[in-house]
Amino acid sequence: MKKSLKKVLCGLMAGLMVAVTVPAALPEAAYVTEVQAAARVAAPKLVSAKASGKSKIVFKWKAVKGASGYTVFRKEKGGKWKNVAEVKGAKKTAFSDTKVITGTQYTYSVKAFKNTKGKKTFSSYNKKGVTAIAGLYTLKLNSSRITLNPGKSYTLKVNGTKLTPAWRSSNSKIVTVNKKGRITAKKAGTAKITATLGGKKFVCTVTVKKASASSNKTVQNYKKVKNYLNKNGRYSEDGSRYIEMAIDADTTAVLSYDPKENKLDIGLTLRVEEENIVSTVDVVVNCAKPDAAKIYSGIFSGGVELYTTANMKPSTYTGKQNITFYNASGSKANTEIQEAANATLQAAMAGTEYILRSKLNMSLKTLGFNAYRL
Repeated sequence: MKKSLKKVLCGLMAGLMVAVTVPAALPEAAYVTEVQAAARVAAPKLVSAKASGKSKIVFKWKAVKGASGYTVFRKEKGGKWKNVAEVKGAKKTAFSDTKVITGTQYTYSVKAFKNTKGKKTFSSYNKKGVTAIAGLYTLKLNSSRITLNPGKSYTLKVNGTKLTPAWRSSNSKIVTVNKKGRITAKKAGTAKITATLGGKKFVCTVTVKKASASSNKTVQNYKKVKNYLNKNGRYSEDGSRYIEMAIDADTTAVLSYDPKENKLDIGLTLRVEEENIVSTVDVVVNCAKPDAAKIYSGIFSGGVELYTTANMKPSTYTGKQNITFYNASGSKANTEIQEAANATLQAAMAGTEYILRSKLNMSLKTLGFNAYRL
């Protein structure tokens, strides 16, 4: 009995092996194999994703033999895949995506599917996908041509997108550029700054002026002021020479020169007698490098002394904007002190403008305060 059962089992196993190897020997198995083969569909090969106008991306792939249609997937930079469309028909191999935002990067992929007896079977897909930036060819640099003096900087950016391009300078000895698009002029000449984004190149031509043209003129003007103060100014105990001018009964403007440090001091003292308050400010400029200034502010009242400092770039100071002042500890001064220091600073600049015009027939602009407006 045991031998006959063993024989039957062996025969059954042998028969199954033949059926798997030769489908025709077992019609039902052959049917299953044929259905599986028919349901199997290849993954589509991706062709491209390209921006069209401001708000359309056209995504293309190659047709898959035997497919009933395709399912299109999309993801934004750093996001996850989302099903965005179903394209019916094996010969339809393009999808126009109009639900896009200009300046945003999208990645596309696609799966082929086959309908078999009411069942939809999908292919695998290209996980890398193809990428395009919506409205890429409508984007522009904020500047296509710039002229700078040596040492000056400017930040370039591609308007209309938050994406970061790759930056490159054609000659870093003339102009350098960092990863954020900040360019810095080094020496006289011309260089091209190129931003590459999504395969498109954005170019800005930067011309760097000769250092002597503007800076030497400003330095010469400082020399005129120094000569005037040395000749006509009053002598101070620290060796500096100064002139002062009363703006009104409570306000005195002071312009002084320190020969030891080669620095010009634009100062002002404001007294508010009824409040027993004195506010002073000194804008100290290095005559050899006039586009950097240090501001010292002091407020005195009833035995209380408050000192703050700030930095200024003379060429960009308009006389209207507020400068940020800091306490000796490095913390930002409170709002009331900021307001008082800036008001005194603006009065000091106006006072110096008056002194320069009336005494030397000059102005703050001739000393490098190019943006200043009284």
